Amino acid sequence: MTGAHEAGERYLDEAKRFLELAKGCEGSDPEGATAYLRAALLLGAASLEAFIASIAAEFADAPSASNYSLVAMAMLVESEIELNADGTHTINRAALKMSRLADRIVVAYRLFAGRPYDRSQSSWGQLNEGLALRNDIVHARELVPLTVRDVERFLQAAIQTLDTVFRGIYRRPFPAAGAKLDSRLDFGVAD
Repeated sequence: MTGAHEAGERYLDEAKRFLELAKGCEGSDPEGATAYLRAALLLGAASLEAFIASIAAEFADAPSASNYSLVAMAMLVESEIELNADGTHTINRAALKMSRLADRIVVAYRLFAGRPYDRSQSSWGQLNEGLALRNDIVHARELVPLTVRDVERFLQAAIQTLDTVFRGIYRRPFPAAGAKLDSRLDFGVAD
């Protein structure tokens, strides 16, 4: 298990806990609930990023990595392709080149599951709506309103997406899929 995988597990549990806290105080403390919702959304997105990074790193570091397109692998590990003195190309992992998370999910699934990702699933649209909210918060132009339902839909979509990816690539379910939105953590005070 990689550090990114462990981070993904922890961030997902923290996101679920912040959602629980938001639900517990939305009537009595709307500002607190909104802060918890933002934390849940951002940690949920960080979790998804971490799991996809873990999968990408696992395959990029495997002996079979040379079987995959250099462009696709560079995209997955978010690195530049460099021209060497002898005219060959390599991936320079020290040179960051960011790619959209949704694109990385689709490419990873296609490469490692051997078939296209089904983007007609309702969870795919919900995932992209949540990622758009995350981007609106991170690249703020205005205060972004969030509801419990927005964050629930995003976290459920992230879990469903990871379950689809795990089933396609590893032929087993995503371990946290069975827990739904129930956190294993108990920090904070839920009213």
